[in-house]
Amino acid sequence: MKRFFLYLLTAIASLLAGAIVGAIAGIALTTFFHTSQFEGYAGYLVFTTFMPLGALAGLCAGPILLARRSKRRDSSDAAKQ
Repeated sequence: MKRFFLYLLTAIASLLAGAIVGAIAGIALTTFFHTSQFEGYAGYLVFTTFMPLGALAGLCAGPILLARRSKRRDSSDAAKQ
């Protein structure tokens, strides 16, 4: 049960971190490519495209990285014994 909550906490934290990184990347890209600011188009683009993509990437990557890290740690503990 402890491991389940650890994965759940990791998924939530990485979802939020991915959304933040996605929003920052979206703002940077819309600024770099001079996206039109007419009626908030650049803002809509960031918060309806880049932010959800970043959140999805974070949601997928966080638990996978945790699993790899815990697997590596478990195998190193088994090697010591």
